[in-house]
Amino acid sequence: MNQGKMRSYDKEFKINAVSLYLSSGKSYQQISQDLGIPGSTLAGWVEEHKKAGAEAFVGKGHIKVADKQRSNQCDPRLINTDSIGAVI
Repeated sequence: MNQGKMRSYDKEFKINAVSLYLSSGKSYQQISQDLGIPGSTLAGWVEEHKKAGAEAFVGKGHIKVADKQRSNQCDPRLINTDSIGAVI
């Protein structure tokens, strides 16, 4: 078994892999074998692309706009406590 470091792929590679899968009619396994990546990795990229569209594959340390909006909705600093009253 390969106990090595997890590989990382840049945004362009992921987009090209997803585009190849979507346009070729080949299976995840066929495309991933051609590209030298696990089929499950390609499947995950395709799912992310379907969910996030142009915002997919933002990279490490970057938040997608939808995730940022969602986190702002739950941010307790943004809640108006004047209308809630005191909590004991």
